[in-house]
Amino acid sequence: RAGLHPTAEQIEMFAYHLPKHSLSRLIDIFIVLSQLDDSLFFMYNVEDVKFLADIIEHVPLPLRARYTFSCAPINKKMPFVCTMFLKYARQFNRSEPTTFDWLAKQIGWPFEIPNTVMDLVHLEEVFDCLDLYLWLSFRFADMFPDKESIRGIQAELDQIIHAGVQNIVKLIHQTNQGSKQAIFSWSEPAQSGPKLIQARPARR
Repeated sequence: RAGLHPTAEQIEMFAYHLPKHSLSRLIDIFIVLSQLDDSLFFMYNVEDVKFLADIIEHVPLPLRARYTFSCAPINKKMPFVCTMFLKYARQFNRSEPTTFDWLAKQIGWPFEIPNTVMDLVHLEEVFDCLDLYLWLSFRFADMFPDKESIRGIQAELDQIIHAGVQNIVKLIHQTNQGSKQAIFSWSEPAQSGPKLIQARPARR
């Protein structure tokens, strides 16, 4: 079966007749009114689209741009990525191109090799922020103009993440080895001293 979801033109048509409704509400109405041949098609899961639409609802974007932003492939469980998504939308609303220099300040470039799992997870979220930039650059090339530079630091970040994984695995291995040695030393029986043997009286 093929997955379907509303097009920008369909959303604009609904918005023309229902101008006071939010984008997520327009999507809900579209789903309710849609009729599909269930043997051939299914409705694409629009919950993520609605989630992103609600994040940028207060940003005054044109409807088509708002819908395009809301269709971005984002893991909504990553807070830093969602924060950067909102910042991208605000930059777009101000008609300010999202440049390499601007993004570098936001994500803390240049990067360092992570030594903790938390640092590693953060860099993985940064990687997704760069992915999001590239996705938007194909749809709004004039507002996200530095995709080649972003590709460059993304490749660099990929190597740093790989090195970080190796470091953390090594640290975990060393910690486990240390724990095993400590357990072994505690489990060793204490060396016994000379035993006092009491003489038994001889039998008569």
